[in-house]
Amino acid sequence: NAQETANVAWAIARLGWSPESETWVGLNFSVAETARFMDGRAIAVTLWAYATLGERPSEDARDALESAARRVAILSFSRDERDDGSERERETTETFRARDVSNIWWAFVTLELAPRDATRIALARVSARILNESPDLTPADVANQSWAIAALEHLESEVDDDDDDDARRRAAHGETRSRHSTRHAAATAEWCRAVETAEARLFSFFARGEGSEKAPSAEAREKRRVSPSDVSGAMLNVAANSARRARLRLREPSAEEAWRALERAAVALCREREHDKTISPQDLSNIWYAYASVGRVPKANAFVALELATAAASSSFAARHVAAALYAYAKIGFGSETLLDSETDTSSSSHSFLAALDKAAARVAESDDHEMNAQTLAQTLWGACAIASLGDGKRPKCVRSLWRASLALDRRSILDVTLCTFFHAKLMCEELLVDENEAGDSLSFPRWMDRDAKKAWIENAVDDVDVSGTHFLVYESLKDVLPNEEVVLECLTADECFSLDVYVPHLDLGVEVDGPTHYAETDFFTDPLPNDFDANQKIRDHGVRPSRRTSSTRLRDAFLARRMKTLVVVPWFEFHAVDVKGRVAYLRSKLRDAGVDA
Repeated sequence: NAQETANVAWAIARLGWSPESETWVGLNFSVAETARFMDGRAIAVTLWAYATLGERPSEDARDALESAARRVAILSFSRDERDDGSERERETTETFRARDVSNIWWAFVTLELAPRDATRIALARVSARILNESPDLTPADVANQSWAIAALEHLESEVDDDDDDDARRRAAHGETRSRHSTRHAAATAEWCRAVETAEARLFSFFARGEGSEKAPSAEAREKRRVSPSDVSGAMLNVAANSARRARLRLREPSAEEAWRALERAAVALCREREHDKTISPQDLSNIWYAYASVGRVPKANAFVALELATAAASSSFAARHVAAALYAYAKIGFGSETLLDSETDTSSSSHSFLAALDKAAARVAESDDHEMNAQTLAQTLWGACAIASLGDGKRPKCVRSLWRASLALDRRSILDVTLCTFFHAKLMCEELLVDENEAGDSLSFPRWMDRDAKKAWIENAVDDVDVSGTHFLVYESLKDVLPNEEVVLECLTADECFSLDVYVPHLDLGVEVDGPTHYAETDFFTDPLPNDFDANQKIRDHGVRPSRRTSSTRLRDAFLARRMKTLVVVPWFEFHAVDVKGRVAYLRSKLRDAGVDA
């Protein structure tokens, strides 16, 4: 029967036994025949067993299991009428539990099988319901579902719609992607919202520690079954999920509430770490990475707490932790001179953080263990150089050790994207940074730097050319401002290292149009409002908050300013805040401010 089939599958998986092909044939046949009688746990156990053994079910077995999963998911929403007319949940053993749903999602992802749209929608809906209504939800339950959303996103993006077998299966079930696309998106949004609400609920007790030095006790955290890895893992899941990142960018209420709860939890744990040392280097690097990935600048108290906790733990950082912290710090946009306003006292924490990571980077670079691979070495170099370039311009002490370590790398093991990171760091060392020790030896770069790395960088600059609608409008308006000049849309600098949105050769004038991707999410305490009150009002009227430009954008401007006489930057929100007739006047004003007669 159904339960016996599930038990056999479970036993084989637990034993780690690799059955003969005849056994698989029999098991697949039994699953195909009995799945329609399975309850929620039996379905989850059977799929878990297949995934644990690394064996995909046969088509018939998969069809039966997905059909059964849809049936149980639908039953989870069924209701019987009470005698008094009110509704109550049906008493049934068939419905899914939180662990069952987590196991099913894990199985699909592990087997690299994207569930069919109808199954995906049904399971997403029941997952959301479990998150909203389960009284004994744990952080692991929420983390598993948050992870599943991100993992399924990557899995589904790899599915080839033109695959013959996939098309045949969808046709057999009367399915098309367009038919379910709206329901699919709605179910995913409902699922994301449920995860966010659950995270806010689970981590909200940390709010008591915000704004004070008193963090929740270990007993309180144990009662809620929350650990540092729960917090860092939850933040990392947001970072890995484009749907959830998009909800944060759109400032969806549940997404904002969840992120703030996670941030408060991180602050409390970082403060506690100063005394109990309970938060690990991996947790700290995950939190830094999450901030950089979602494009959020930490609140002032979170910023200080993270810096101090990282400085305290840096002596035990491995190479990957150093790389993640430095790279994320630079990507967020902080330099070696704090970018926070004078009312926020962070100079001490920033100095401690940067000094500790400079020392840690040199330590792992000079280690006899050779634990720095090409990627971690490139990210550490880029982060250290970017932080200094955005700050005081003094080359960090660790840079010499990092470049020395790069000389031992095998060029054949380095991807093009990593070559670009190395070359960007080299440009910063040569053009934006100064060595405090003037008597010191010059830096030695790998032999492949000016050949392979430069080639990869230039190819990326060419591929990066993208003409948006705003670019074209600025180009057309600039031709009206400078009617007697040649105006070029999209070109490379003379050394081919950087692309320009608009260029006026005779004036040696470059114009960069900065869209939303050139700005990081930020809070008002880190970003002073523009001086022009009218511009502020127009920005508010258009629903756009003032934002800090990303570190990559600011570095781009520093390099471009060295390659031409004049560089003018046009923020998208300023350009669109004026009407069509006012665009010429706006650009003329920008050029005059830059010293160009227009």
